[in-house]
Amino acid sequence: MITFTYLHRRTACPRRPSAGFTLVEMLVSVALVLLMMSLFAQVFQIAAGTVSTQRGIMENDQRARSVQTVITKDLSNRTFRYVWPWAPRFAGNLTPVNSEESDMLGYFYISENDPFDDTDDVLQFTGKITTTVNSLADTDSYTGRALQVGNSQNQPDYDDGDLGNLAALSSTAEISLFMRRGTTGRPGALYRRVMLVRQPADSTAEIEPHEDGNTTNTLFDSTSGATTRYTPSATSTFWKDFDFSARPISARTFNQTMPPPFIDGVRFNTLTDLQLPTSRFGFEFADGTVNAGKPREFLSSVFFGRYTMEETSNVAFQYPFVATPSPMNQATAGLTVNATTGVVDPLQHNSTNGSRRGEDLLLANVVSFDVKVWDDFANGGLGAFVDIGGPGSVLYSANPAVSGNVDRRLNVNFGPGAANDNNVFDTWGPLVWLASVPTDPAENPPFLPRRYVAGATASAFELPRFTAGTTAGAVLPAEVSPGLSSIPGDPVFFVRSGSSAGTNNAAGASIPITAPIVYGTPINDGVVEWTPVDNRRPLRLIQITVRFLDPTSQQLRTVTMQCDLTP
Repeated sequence: MITFTYLHRRTACPRRPSAGFTLVEMLVSVALVLLMMSLFAQVFQIAAGTVSTQRGIMENDQRARSVQTVITKDLSNRTFRYVWPWAPRFAGNLTPVNSEESDMLGYFYISENDPFDDTDDVLQFTGKITTTVNSLADTDSYTGRALQVGNSQNQPDYDDGDLGNLAALSSTAEISLFMRRGTTGRPGALYRRVMLVRQPADSTAEIEPHEDGNTTNTLFDSTSGATTRYTPSATSTFWKDFDFSARPISARTFNQTMPPPFIDGVRFNTLTDLQLPTSRFGFEFADGTVNAGKPREFLSSVFFGRYTMEETSNVAFQYPFVATPSPMNQATAGLTVNATTGVVDPLQHNSTNGSRRGEDLLLANVVSFDVKVWDDFANGGLGAFVDIGGPGSVLYSANPAVSGNVDRRLNVNFGPGAANDNNVFDTWGPLVWLASVPTDPAENPPFLPRRYVAGATASAFELPRFTAGTTAGAVLPAEVSPGLSSIPGDPVFFVRSGSSAGTNNAAGASIPITAPIVYGTPINDGVVEWTPVDNRRPLRLIQITVRFLDPTSQQLRTVTMQCDLTP
């Protein structure tokens, strides 16, 4: 038997290469990954930048709304509703014209300074909130600090009806808007300084020494002998503890005839006081001096606007108790704007002084703050917003010779600078007395544009006005001219009216100027009928432009407010 034995031969399989990338593949992969990461990084960077930009835009929008709300509300609450200056009036001729004087309280002030610089404008005015104050539930009032002095209700700390809470309320205040430039390469800041006009909760309380000298201000005068009298100390100043409009008491509280009620002391201002520049915050108080009533807006030729709360709360700022030398006086030296901090030296904040830093800050990172006025086309202007005293302005030109109008900047001495730089609009007061005319309590305000001019010839925007001694048929009785119409900018001009118009009135009787004068209502002097015409050209509109920067996104935002000043 044959047996077969099979031998299995083992065949070798082909050897497979080991798994992995070659060096070239690895380099290509890494390059592609880096490219994709770079693309994703750019996408995320663009997205993050877009988000940051949108956040900056939203934050700027919110800031713009806040600033616009605050400023427009302040302007809508202004006390000077008819924004035209009080005309100077001679003594004995103070007959009210209509009944608008109640709407011409306080003041409205614009300082343009350099028309080519949008960082040196100042807007300052008095405001009055019409809601009820002196109630703890009242939330729509001007608020401020008030240190408790004794237990009397006749003190600022009780003006909100709560003695001891170190706070006060008032419906009325001085409001200052101004910008401080930033340090080199940095934007500045917009400030809103509010000074309360006292409104005591106790309506029978005396709020200041009266001009008759018969009342006693036991809190603030130096002659009353009151043990609770407030005086500045090593850690306290007036405007650190009291946010009230006040001025040193001087020999001329209202005009040059009033005697001083006390040797020295502090007077709380009223709206009547504030018609006079010598009573306002930031203005020189010393009547009869070379800088009487002038605003101080520059220190060593550097614009600073007004003193901030940080500066007035420094113990080195002793005004109004220490009134000499006055920090409001343009001639007072020793104060400069620190180039690094932008704060007035030596009034910066430290551990004990100037503690109220930033309390009056309205907006940070501000590039410009510009106030323009409406040059009314209907009255001969450009029909555009212009800078006071700037190029192109007609009604508010610094040059009286422009267009032949003699009413532009009648008082070149009033303002924060030299005569050529005083581009100021001010509503003034009926009895303003400054050093330039020491014998006359009725000085011209800086701008007093009129609708009618002297002479019988009418231009395209002017009606004839009749004065004594002019041609036949255009004669105003001489008795009226010195008292009313010969004063530059007087509010009342008379034109012939009725059947007597165009007839000769050379003999003329006298217009009964003691009778109430109502614009448009004829007055018959027995021979000729005359119609009194309102001679003033009001400031109808202002435009406020604020430019500010979002520091994160570097987005620049411009907010423009056109504010209607018609009553």
